Amino acid sequence: MSGFNYTKRRVLKKLFVVLTAFMLTSSLFAVEEYVSMVYKQIDDAFVKKSEEMLDEILKDNQNDRFYYLMENYTQKKIRRLILSNDYTFAKQATLVVIDNNLDNLDAVEMYSLIIDAIAIQKEAEEKKQLAAQAEAERIEKEKEKARNSTEKEYVAAPTASGKGVYLSADKDLPFTRYLWKGQLGMVNVAAVAMPSVKEVEYGVSADFSFEYTASKFNLGIDLSGGFNFLSFTNSSTSSTILVNFDIMPKFSLTLLSRKLYFRGGISDYMVGVEGSKTSFLTPALGVQLSHFKLGLMELTGSFDYYPAHLWTNQYFAGGMDVNLELPFAEFDKTKWNFNFTVKDRFSINSVGLDNKIHFVVAIGAKNVVR
Repeated sequence: MSGFNYTKRRVLKKLFVVLTAFMLTSSLFAVEEYVSMVYKQIDDAFVKKSEEMLDEILKDNQNDRFYYLMENYTQKKIRRLILSNDYTFAKQATLVVIDNNLDNLDAVEMYSLIIDAIAIQKEAEEKKQLAAQAEAERIEKEKEKARNSTEKEYVAAPTASGKGVYLSADKDLPFTRYLWKGQLGMVNVAAVAMPSVKEVEYGVSADFSFEYTASKFNLGIDLSGGFNFLSFTNSSTSSTILVNFDIMPKFSLTLLSRKLYFRGGISDYMVGVEGSKTSFLTPALGVQLSHFKLGLMELTGSFDYYPAHLWTNQYFAGGMDVNLELPFAEFDKTKWNFNFTVKDRFSINSVGLDNKIHFVVAIGAKNVVR
């Protein structure tokens, strides 16, 4: 009798496990099927170009835990409209997304881009109407000037009806108007060559950069700092401490290049040896070339001039940075990468060359720009 009870308990236990697995699997497929049904409703709203239908779909699912998937799918549909130059419904659909989620910054930036594109289109059409009213003899000359100017500033994209829509010729103008990135240097090896100090030091560093993209210019700022405290050399100056930081606002002009930045800020480099310190705090003026693609990698370089040498005994002072970025992971909002950086700070005086060079290996992250 006890054997029968034991067998019965085993059968009931297996039955319970099978039923539980079946319920979980059914729930999973039900969720996937439900989200797919909402996707089809969104597709239907875009086919009919009905903002009322789209608004009703998003409002009905606003409190759903998978609402972010429905919102992301809607934004992908809007981006396709923008690429096909259908700005009217793209604008209406973006407003619907914003109305249902005021915290969606990507949708706000996308709406700003659509408004800029519509303004450029309107301006191009007005110029074309004014040119048509000119004298017959001047029409060809004015058209040639307008054509040359338009080719520099705009790219003509034909719509399905054959009409031309004029968009910015800068193909690097993204949907997301801002870029932030930061990196933490876990390896920061500094080699210092000065008349009184010759050291190799280990330390840490950190860098942060922010850029905002507009139609005619970019604005940004670069922040960096480092602290070296552990000596690799056996010398009388084994207590050397190196501290450096840079604060560099920057800007670029679309007519020149979005990759060429002009920088201006302050820089400081402090060398502390056995209780004393030498600090070189200076204004800084320079240029930066950024966002150069080398396959999957990205290269950034800068050169800065330090005018503080004019009121010291130095003939010249400057700095140079080169950073190579290698991505290793990308998610929905962020991209992660390894950074390999060389930073050089140098000055020339009557004694010779003071050179302070850093080799940095860092882990960095930045937002995904669409």
